[in-house]
Amino acid sequence: MRTPRVLTAVIAVALLAACGQSPPQAPTATGPAVTPPPPAVASTPVPPASPGAPERRPDTTGPGGTIKGRTVWPNVGDFRFTLQIVLLGDDPFTEGRMIAIRTRLGEPYSAWVVPAGGYLLKAQVGSIRLWEMRVNVEADQETVVDLTPAESRVSPTEFPVRG
Repeated sequence: MRTPRVLTAVIAVALLAACGQSPPQAPTATGPAVTPPPPAVASTPVPPASPGAPERRPDTTGPGGTIKGRTVWPNVGDFRFTLQIVLLGDDPFTEGRMIAIRTRLGEPYSAWVVPAGGYLLKAQVGSIRLWEMRVNVEADQETVVDLTPAESRVSPTEFPVRG
C-alpha cells in the first residue's frame, strides 16, 4: 500500500505529463542561479507627432446610423425578384464589417443601427449585379439611398430576360 505522499507525487507527475510538461527536477548542488541584470533602457526622447491635419474619424459614439431607400425597376409586374443588398466596410473604421439586407426588387429596404463609416453597397438579383456604389453612414442619422435604373450597372432592357 502506498502512502499518501507517494500517491500525491504519482498523481502530480501524471498531471504534468498530461499537460505536456516535464516533472520538476531535483535541485542540484551547483549553487544559486545568477540572473543577469535587465538591459539598460535608453532614455531617448520621443519625437513629437508630425504637424498636419489630424485624421477625422466618423462619430461612432452613437448607436449607429440608419440606411434605407427604395428600389425602382420597370416591368417587374406581379413577380418580385429577390434583391440581395450587402454593405461591405470600405474604410479603416468599417473594415471587416458586412451587413446583409434582403428585399424584393421594386420594394423599399432598410437597415437599422449600422456602424458609422464608409461602405461599398452591392445589390444583385441572383448572379446579376444591378448596383454597386459607395455610401457613407453617419451616426444617429438616416442615410437614404434609392436604387433606380439611372444608377444601375445593367440596363432595364437587359434585365429581366424572360422567355
